[in-house]
Order: sequence, then structure tokens, then C-alpha cells
Amino acid sequence: MFEKKNNERIKEIFFENPSKVYSLREIARTLKISPSNVHLIIRGLAKEGLISRKKKGNIGELQAKREEIFIWQKKLYNLSQVYSSGLKIFLEREYGHPEAIILFGSYSRGEDTETSDIDLAVATTKKLSLNLTLYEKKLKRKISIHEITLEKVSEEFLNNLANGLVITGYLKIK
Repeated sequence: MFEKKNNERIKEIFFENPSKVYSLREIARTLKISPSNVHLIIRGLAKEGLISRKKKGNIGELQAKREEIFIWQKKLYNLSQVYSSGLKIFLEREYGHPEAIILFGSYSRGEDTETSDIDLAVATTKKLSLNLTLYEKKLKRKISIHEITLEKVSEEFLNNLANGLVITGYLKIK
């Protein structure tokens, strides 16, 4: 297994807690990276448009710059987390390869915050009571599973699903 680069570890902090304000030293302490190394990485991330830096007295405040480039990268990060956590495979196995599994809502758009949940629609006729505790811990979010029959969902909900990410199967629009 490979070790994450410091750049990725710092981005991860902002992806997982996008509304939190950090100090450079706090990030250095949390990740056990030298403050000078964190400073160099933060400068690069700020140039990319991912992080905003503000001075408040002697302390610099760092926060996710929740605009297009950050949201796009967060969306990719969120999707990779769903795959790497094993949640996709777990749901496929438990539901016996359903017609579709769709990630939708703020998490699929990369607009989620630390208090957002992960919404997944499973196109199936099965009604299961799943223990998702392991995946909720891995993803640091509550997971909401919506078991649906595509023919019976409202047009509004179907539009919401169409704007989500199909992580397995196919979403057939009427």
C-alpha cells in the first residue's frame, strides 16, 4: 500500500471539513508535518483556488474555498471514498446486484459539509435493514439508503436522481 502525499493529506482535511477554519500550525500538528512544509503546500493550494487564506491578527486563517475547482475536486474525492470504503461492493452484494445504485444529493455534487449525510438510492424490489455503521465510520457521514422502484418514484425525485452519480447499473428514464 502506498502512503498518501502530504499534499493529498492536507486536501483531505479540507474535503472532510469544508466549513471549518484552520490555522497552519493546527494542520501541521494534526498531520505531523513541519509547519514550513505545510506553508509551502498551502501556498500551492491557494494558487490553485482550493483554499482561501486570511490574516486575523498574528494568525492566518485557512478555509476551503468552496467554488468551482474545489467543488469539482471534492466531488471526485467523495466518489473515490464511496468506492475505496467498500460501500459500493457491500450494497451490490446485499441487494443482489440491483438495477442501479445512485449517489445523489449534496455529497454527489461535492457541496456537502461535515454535517451532511450520504444519500444513495437503490433501484430494487428488496427491502433490507442494513447495518451501515462500519461504512459510516469510514466515511465520517451518516448514510441514508432509499430503496426505490424506478417506475413508482415521482418525477421530481427522478430528476434529482438523474442529476446524481450512477455508481452501479443503469438509470432508465421513462
